[in-house]
Amino acid sequence: MNNYDIIFAPIITEKTAAMEAEGKYVFKVDVRANKTQIKQAIESAFDVKVEKINTLKKESSFKSWIFKILINKIENKN
Repeated sequence: MNNYDIIFAPIITEKTAAMEAEGKYVFKVDVRANKTQIKQAIESAFDVKVEKINTLKKESSFKSWIFKILINKIENKN
């Protein structure tokens, strides 16, 4: 899988905007991807080091697709 096949889009809400202050970011990702694939995709796409990944499966209320939601703490490589 390509990095951009795994990462679909960031999720931006009031709650996730507050999490950004703590260095945590939320992305909609492919449900077939595991944590290792997600970590590698985030690190190579954004040139950062991922410290921790938590995943959550959520069924969309508008579509019957299921996505994994990625909450990760990103630490700059600098």
